[in-house]
Amino acid sequence: IRQFGPSVVHTHRLKENVLGGLAARLAGRPSVRTVHGADEHQPSWWRLDKRALRWLDSWSERRWQCVSVAVSQELAVRLRGSRPGVRVEVIHNGLDAAALAPVRARRAVRVCDDGPARVAFVGRLVPVKRVDLFLRMAASLSAADSSLIHFDVVGEGPLLEELRKDADKLGVSSQTTFHGFRTDILEWLAEADVLVFTSDHEGTPMAALEALAIGVPIVARAVGGLPEMLAGVSGCRLVEGDDPAGIAANVQDVLVARESPELPARYDIDRCAALYRDLYVELGGTGHSDLFGTRFPNKSE
Repeated sequence: IRQFGPSVVHTHRLKENVLGGLAARLAGRPSVRTVHGADEHQPSWWRLDKRALRWLDSWSERRWQCVSVAVSQELAVRLRGSRPGVRVEVIHNGLDAAALAPVRARRAVRVCDDGPARVAFVGRLVPVKRVDLFLRMAASLSAADSSLIHFDVVGEGPLLEELRKDADKLGVSSQTTFHGFRTDILEWLAEADVLVFTSDHEGTPMAALEALAIGVPIVARAVGGLPEMLAGVSGCRLVEGDDPAGIAANVQDVLVARESPELPARYDIDRCAALYRDLYVELGGTGHSDLFGTRFPNKSE
């Protein structure tokens, strides 16, 4: 950092916040973090390494970094309530919807096909994502006629084998494909008829933004930043609670309606970039000192 001389250091995730925040502080540079979601779970009491990392992350946020950026209003409220004294700003994740117009056009043709409906989950296979709930929803939805619908689980994680067993127990293994990690997620998502979020918490998932940009309807539990993103968006549904039958009923409604949503303007990439630019200019224009009191002017100075 001293050699490169950036005006601002921007970090993401716990380890990066700690290392980047400390390095920026030692080099006399301002740093900012983006918080993409709430803590998923507390580490076990015996995982002292993970507990220490969380403590260091909190310390770096309060002592070494200037601003914490939340990707949703709901997350900002959480952060302000749990981290007194920390400056929290809201900058929504952004997407270039115009660049995805060709994908949206191809999907419009795909919607006219007569094949089985495709109901998709995209995310890590970890407890907070509640893929188990997605599979129970699948069982409820397929009870009427299993030949008319297929379920796609895209992502990898430690719960994969357990989830395969769950699908078998629920009688939906023949209708469910576990695709694992995909690098062509956008092209693949264009084949879906509806994207489902069953998570216990979400920030502002990029998969949801991409789905809206290319016209894929979303059914999601009303958690985290999803209500802010999806409320009032054509073709999308928010579901309170974790009743699989309730989620299934909303998915069925979306499949029947066949509406194509649009990406809300607050998630436009130009707006996102402008807000970050203004924050960088603000932080980079003040000059900072390192831990030893040596002042480092910014490039503009």
